Amino acid sequence: MVDILRIDHPNMNSGLVLPDWIVKGTLSMKIPSEADLVTQSSLQEFPIGAQFKRNGRMHRYCCAGETIAIGHQGFLKVSRTICPGGTGGGGSEAALYQDAALGDTDIYIGDTTDRAKDYYEDGFLVVMNDTTGHLDYYRIIGNDVATTLDYVKIKIAPPGLKAAHTTTSGTVGAYRSPWIDVRSKLTAANQSWFSAVGMAPFPITTGYFFWLQTAGPCWGTGASTWPGQTAHYRDVYANTDGSLIGYTAGYQKVGYLLSGTQADYGDVFFMMQLDQ
Repeated sequence: MVDILRIDHPNMNSGLVLPDWIVKGTLSMKIPSEADLVTQSSLQEFPIGAQFKRNGRMHRYCCAGETIAIGHQGFLKVSRTICPGGTGGGGSEAALYQDAALGDTDIYIGDTTDRAKDYYEDGFLVVMNDTTGHLDYYRIIGNDVATTLDYVKIKIAPPGLKAAHTTTSGTVGAYRSPWIDVRSKLTAANQSWFSAVGMAPFPITTGYFFWLQTAGPCWGTGASTWPGQTAHYRDVYANTDGSLIGYTAGYQKVGYLLSGTQADYGDVFFMMQLDQ
């Protein structure tokens, strides 16, 4: 007989990791349950990008950018945000719209596209200052609505900018969160240019929120040849459609096999390594 103890106190072994600063109203003040890990929600209950670890498996709180249908549950999911500067890019790569002082937390970036409120939630601000030689990174808490403007006002956490930055100091890159637009790699439009970020084992409605597994023991769908059917090859890679394959040059590694295999019998139970 093994004695077990359930920890209900939210500050004891909860497994929930939150950012230091979040958008007000994005936290439900509860610890996710096992049921929450396989349930979608039309309301945002946690900050985008929040981490939750349960039974050795890591999860991230995400928003679905498309409906992920029945039949996609064993295929890897991708982050569909496009880098700033690319066609249809989901961010900004430009000089600041107005000067920012040391310690500022309200930053006016030169993004001329209309943006919804908190479009940049949990995103990243990369500031390369040609004057001081600094390269600094900041987490974006959120942003104001921007309609017919030449800028987007974003919020970063105190103590704010580590150095003053002017409109002529150099390029500023604003990236969206990799967890804010998650889609299925089985969908053809999501296959060639996007990174796998995890596995969601249930159908999800577009615009709904859910927990995506990003690390730890995981099972997926194998391709025509499963991982482990070649001697010594233990790594698991993402196939073009999000199924699992063995080592393939140029493809994304997503983990390694947990069980021994044979030449005529591979496996798809693996240790996912897409988070830390």
